[in-house]
Amino acid sequence: MDATIQRLVASCRPETPVTAGRLHVVPLTGPAGEGPSPEASWGLDADEPLRLSERDDEARVEEVQAFNGTPRDILALDGELLAGGFQDRMLAASVLMRRRSAVLLPTACSEEGRFEGNNPHFVPTGRVASPRYRRRLRLGRRSASGGDRLAPRQRAVWDDIEADRLALGQPGDGVSLLSLRQRTDDDCRSLAAALGNRSRDLGWMIFLDGRFMAGDLFAHSGLASQFGPALLEAAAYDAVVDGLQIQPAASPTPGDQGQIPSGDWDDLESELDGALVMRQEIASGTTRLCFDSPALTGTALLHAQGPLHLSFFPAVYAEDVLSLD
Repeated sequence: MDATIQRLVASCRPETPVTAGRLHVVPLTGPAGEGPSPEASWGLDADEPLRLSERDDEARVEEVQAFNGTPRDILALDGELLAGGFQDRMLAASVLMRRRSAVLLPTACSEEGRFEGNNPHFVPTGRVASPRYRRRLRLGRRSASGGDRLAPRQRAVWDDIEADRLALGQPGDGVSLLSLRQRTDDDCRSLAAALGNRSRDLGWMIFLDGRFMAGDLFAHSGLASQFGPALLEAAAYDAVVDGLQIQPAASPTPGDQGQIPSGDWDDLESELDGALVMRQEIASGTTRLCFDSPALTGTALLHAQGPLHLSFFPAVYAEDVLSLD
């Protein structure tokens, strides 16, 4: 693993788990690392002078064109939901959008059926896809040869949306993930609020009924606090919908069923240290690392000033077989 990521992980420690219903959050704390420029901002904001639209040459499900007209760099997080265009989208990878510059954002469709319209423009929603969808995107990015083809497992995402629609009792076909999230907003916000103020954390490990779902780690608490509410509400969505689909089990201690025990941070460090890493040089002085180990899969976004964001998920599920050949 990249040395800067190793230093970031080594500086963090898990704190006492916080529980809300079946959802367990293990806060990650530590000294603030070398942060990016204070002139940067975090997350796509509908009030900012951003232009997000279908590609001018040819609309493609897997890409959205963007122009950052602000005087600040903007970190767009994997899983952020966009409304509009010919089809609602979610970002398939984290991207640092440099000030006053254009970039193509990798995306996946979050709305089945529609790919048409007279308005090619998108609006940021302030929401992030839940861990279940974000790990779908990550696992789907691996090709059989071990390469990263930026092609999310679109059919699996659509199947998840349809299962969620049925669980929530929403009528109609071709619904979007955004409409399902809006339907559960009150429950998700209530559950996330019960986890308390997480503004001092560097990140979190999320467990549902003791099963490890996802982890996010940021370079400093200021960066984490910007995304924290959206990420925790997204995790709450999985808890709400999963509770409608199956009979909730008694909640065990976080880590009892997870591949990475929350109380043994050394396990995570060991997995990252031994992970198979593919390095991608991205325009504007940023680098993306895609890593896989027997227990973890994830990505890290690096800037010239240091790491920005690390996300990690369980590597293998019954329905997902990861090839490392």
